[in-house]
Amino acid sequence: MTNIMEVSPAKHDPKKPGKFDDFSLDIGWAMKTVNRRHPVERRKKENKGHFTLGANEHLDDYIINERCAGANICYNKSDCEGYSRPVRPTMNQKKEVVSNVNCAFCELPLTYKKCNVKAKFEFRVLGDNGNNTITPSRATIGITVDGEVTDSVTDINIILSNKDRTKYQLRESRIRQSISSSTTDVFQEFDKLEKEYTGFFQTAKILSNDFFISFCSPEMSMLRLPFESFPIVTDVTYKAVPQGYYVCSSVIHVPMVKRSVVFYQAIFRNTTTHQFKQYFEELFRKFDIKPNNFVGSIVDFSAAQQAGFIEACASVFEMNSKEALSYMKGCYTHWMHSVIRVAKNHALVPPEK
Repeated sequence: MTNIMEVSPAKHDPKKPGKFDDFSLDIGWAMKTVNRRHPVERRKKENKGHFTLGANEHLDDYIINERCAGANICYNKSDCEGYSRPVRPTMNQKKEVVSNVNCAFCELPLTYKKCNVKAKFEFRVLGDNGNNTITPSRATIGITVDGEVTDSVTDINIILSNKDRTKYQLRESRIRQSISSSTTDVFQEFDKLEKEYTGFFQTAKILSNDFFISFCSPEMSMLRLPFESFPIVTDVTYKAVPQGYYVCSSVIHVPMVKRSVVFYQAIFRNTTTHQFKQYFEELFRKFDIKPNNFVGSIVDFSAAQQAGFIEACASVFEMNSKEALSYMKGCYTHWMHSVIRVAKNHALVPPEK
């Protein structure tokens, strides 16, 4: 017998143990369920509550075994258009008994034909071992989402006894593994955020080739930020957002609060000149920055960010590249990292080679 394997998606809701949605078991013919089983649950029961999850195993995994319900066939070869055509049996047809079922063409009784085809439907939670929804409190105490006792994260580092720190580390772990912490529709999630943080979001573009979401605290617009006295420091990182995205942040020192504050941010998909141009254009317009009240900006050691800044200055301030360069300084730390990297490369491979 030939085995055929197909893979299709199904939604798993961590809040509803063993619950999968948005799937179909229809393979084009009548199937009858033989049994349903939960491998991990069975093992848990057999070992009186003690069990260990294997690789790529989840407590909610389960299997449905089905077999083909066979077919009803007309064998009236003499004068029937439906001769030898298999007819799908009704699901309430008991075993192999065909009763009161006649051919639709010749109206003679049909004969049941058995089929040995079997189907095995495996529902598996992919991408984690069942702990992607564990709360910081449970992780700190040492209890899994299933209520089992496990090692506390404080065994890794005592600093994780702080729930906020644990929450941050759990979120960062999910991001690194590309595990979503929510099954809610992305538009509903964004709508919820927009309502919860009124006035924070400035721009939102979700096209894959032009993904750009900018935001800042409404209080920042009310403060008189000292652009004429202190430079804007802009940095980009990928560690705080899902894989494939970047968060760009701008910071300025505010003497009134005696500290530097993040006053503007954006999330985008590609670190291109276009994205940085868009970022600086919106920043300049949002805070009504003018050349005569602007010290300048310190940017990363990045050609795309520098070019984006220059193009934004040309667009908003109507200045040429030479004038825009006078408002821009490179980051000393990034420059030193580059110098050290080049020096190490030259130590291994001389410049003449």
